Amino acid sequence: MIGQAREYIDKHYMEPNLSLYEVASQVNLSSSHFSAVFSQGTCQTFKEYLTTTRINKAKEMLRGSSLSSNDIAYQVGFNDPHYFSYVFKKNTGFSRLNSGHRAGQASGHEKSIFKHTSRLATNCKDEPNHIF
Repeated sequence: MIGQAREYIDKHYMEPNLSLYEVASQVNLSSSHFSAVFSQGTCQTFKEYLTTTRINKAKEMLRGSSLSSNDIAYQVGFNDPHYFSYVFKKNTGFSRLNSGHRAGQASGHEKSIFKHTSRLATNCKDEPNHIF
């Protein structure tokens, strides 16, 4: 069930209005029950998982394209490029690349964005990451 939910999120992360309710419906659970099961099974809330997915996709796009920050924000499901920049910095520790950089021309500081792991913490330090 969690695998099915993750797969759905991975296919629909770019939809700005993707919601807990929508994903819960896809796996035939109420949103409250899905939220509890998903959090226990992944050690992340639905919102944390969705945000991590979106930020990771944005990092992939930064690495492989010359798209502007605004374009990337919209393509990974953010309606507001300023909020995207805030979330990106909060989760990576880095500001967004300047839009003038092309793939393969990033500075050393900018390249480190791709090595930096997400700052989204989990509260399941000793529990395995279950995949159902």
